[in-house]
Amino acid sequence: MPGNTCVFGEWDCCRCRAWLAFPLARQSWWCWTQNHCESSSVPVGFVSGTLGASTGLSGPPVIFFYTNQSLDIREFRANIVAHFQIMNIVAIPIYIYSGLFTDETLLLSAQLLPATFVGVIGGIVINRWMKEALFRLIALGLILTAGLIAMVSGIVEL
Repeated sequence: MPGNTCVFGEWDCCRCRAWLAFPLARQSWWCWTQNHCESSSVPVGFVSGTLGASTGLSGPPVIFFYTNQSLDIREFRANIVAHFQIMNIVAIPIYIYSGLFTDETLLLSAQLLPATFVGVIGGIVINRWMKEALFRLIALGLILTAGLIAMVSGIVEL
């Protein structure tokens, strides 16, 4: 939930990553070992919102959750896009109110847009020919890599 910004606003990023990495790993493992763990949508949403508001890394728990729902690639992508669009619509006013958007952050975001646009187009083209098993393998590999990097960097910076 973007409202967690208010709760974690005073924490530094490495403390949040280290504090949240272990419950996230436990919840993700539990979800992965269950078959279609719809009952975990509330804790997954809470962990995702907390991670997003505190570190900007809200994706892994949601992607892990949807990966385990046996959705085809198109449904998976539609759910992910809808989830993050709604999250951003809710989060942007909170971030503005909290003073997190500055001229510098907006300029950096604008500089990233061209490469992001090219990446989106490339992803759409690649996704048309990608087999579902490879898609899931890549998604889970990226989640694992992002989680490990966040855990290690959070612990090292403590």
